[in-house]
Amino acid sequence: MATKSARPKSQLRSELLLEKKIQECQQRISESQQTIEAIRSKQDRMCTADIIGISVEHKLFGAGIITEQNATSITVSFDSGSKRFVMPSAFLDGFLKTEDASVKERLLEYLSMQQKIREAKDDISASKRAIFAFEAKRHPHLR
Repeated sequence: MATKSARPKSQLRSELLLEKKIQECQQRISESQQTIEAIRSKQDRMCTADIIGISVEHKLFGAGIITEQNATSITVSFDSGSKRFVMPSAFLDGFLKTEDASVKERLLEYLSMQQKIREAKDDISASKRAIFAFEAKRHPHLR
């Protein structure tokens, strides 16, 4: 003679459904984290693209030419001397401007990537909140 489970079938189905939802959220978190890593890697490559020799304009220092570059900064030679700027924020924050179309295009792409990172981070946060809510339903005694 078979013994009956201590929990009704509807409760078991509910628990399985919650577990499935939690796993789906965990998968979304993992995918969003991978997306962020891939975008940041591409952004890093963009920031190291050669822009030496590009003409720029600064509100205070006037016209200048980029003379040095590394992964995080550039050096611009102005009539008043050389100044160092953080990349790419020097352009994104409006300290430097350029008419070079390829640099402008890369900056727009960089900004688009920043938006995608924000969206992925928002998705991670939403998924974590959903997991928390599902866990609270699954284990109401832990509230």
